[in-house]
Amino acid sequence: MINEVNDTVEVIVGAVEELNQTTVEIAENISQATLGIQEVTENVGQSSVVADEVAKDIQTVSSNSGEVAKQSKGMNLRAARLTQLASELRSMISELRSDCFIKGGHHLHLTKRWGCVFAMASLATD
Repeated sequence: MINEVNDTVEVIVGAVEELNQTTVEIAENISQATLGIQEVTENVGQSSVVADEVAKDIQTVSSNSGEVAKQSKGMNLRAARLTQLASELRSMISELRSDCFIKGGHHLHLTKRWGCVFAMASLATD
C-alpha cells in the first residue's frame, strides 16, 4: 500500500511539474504576445503621425498649387499686356519709318537704327 501511495504521489508530482512547465510556457507566450501588441500599437501610433504629416503636406501642396495658379494667371495677364504693347510698338515703328522716308517732300536714308529720329529732329528745327 505504501508503494501505491508512493507511486500516486510520484504521478501527482510529475503532473504538477508538467503543469508548472506548461504555465511557464503560457506566461512566456503571453509576454511575447504583449510585446507584439505593444509593437503593433507603436507602429499604429507612428502610422497615425505619418498620416497626419502626409495630410498636412497634401494641404500645403494644395495651397501652394492655388498660389501658383493665381500667379500663373497674373503672368498670363502680364504676357497678354506685353503682347499688346509689342503690337503697339510695332505699329509706332512702322509709322515712324514711313514718316522718316517721306517727310515734307524730303527722302531720308537711314544709316543707323535710330538715325531717322535724329534726321526728323533736325528737319523739324530747320
